[in-house]
Amino acid sequence: MKSLIDDILAVEGKANTALEEARARAKALDLEADAELRRIEEGVATDVTRRIAEFRAEAEKKHADEAARAQSEHQQALRALEQTPEAVIATQARRVVARFREM
Repeated sequence: MKSLIDDILAVEGKANTALEEARARAKALDLEADAELRRIEEGVATDVTRRIAEFRAEAEKKHADEAARAQSEHQQALRALEQTPEAVIATQARRVVARFREM
């Protein structure tokens, strides 16, 4: 009888050991999964930050190009106005005044 009890206790001990090992392995897997999630999140965050920086740089360059183009157009328009003969300006002014008087 003693040998059956010893066998049962031995099997129970092995079962407890196997259960503890399984729990330890499950905990290790959980920690590995958490670490992997953190690596993935950091990778995504880095990618998003990079993409935002690229978009911002592109938008700033586009804005600078458009501002330079507008400045150039503005300067050309000013030069064209400065080259307009005084007589033409006086004639246009008289026409505007005459038009307002007609109203």
